Amino acid sequence: MKLPAWLAKSSALLALPALFFLGGSFALITFASYAVGRPIVSVPRNGQLLKSTVFSSPPPGEAVLGESVVRREARPLILKKYLESHNSPLAGQAQFMVDTADTYGLDWRLLPAIAGQESTFCRTIPDDSHNCWGWAIHARYTKKFETWQGAIEVVAKGLKENYIDKGLVTPEQIMTRYCPRSITEAGGSWAKAVEYFIWAIENF
Repeated sequence: MKLPAWLAKSSALLALPALFFLGGSFALITFASYAVGRPIVSVPRNGQLLKSTVFSSPPPGEAVLGESVVRREARPLILKKYLESHNSPLAGQAQFMVDTADTYGLDWRLLPAIAGQESTFCRTIPDDSHNCWGWAIHARYTKKFETWQGAIEVVAKGLKENYIDKGLVTPEQIMTRYCPRSITEAGGSWAKAVEYFIWAIENF
């Protein structure tokens, strides 16, 4: 039986909101399923694990010192831009950090990665210390440097002579001497944070 023209027209108008609602719901469910399927990343920062959004990408495995595919000439610019994205006062020292790392045979990402863990890239340091690395800072003593470059030089030299040359060549190994309390009190979060920042600088 053929419906009257007015009834057919009314039915079509009533069907439009339903189709729109069902279509929107399907799209929302599809997106939610995709988002839930992605891992929620725990981004280490200052020894703590902070949950990021589902849109973040996790490091593809552990960062390895020395395994950088960034072209040598691009390293200072990448590091500078990365530090600027964190409002770090070290941004202007990017070239010097890379050059100093090369002088001592260090991974170019190690110094800024440790600074990221120890002081949020130098944003939280003792007054007038230029000490972004927690270097020789104890309950009764705080090592202070007169300049950024003086601090970078001392820390790079110390890492080379007291860690790398003694076989401590990964963030986990360095942590055993640099921040052993992290192993017993924070599940090794120091090394996890340094590894994350190494990866983040590489992939910035």
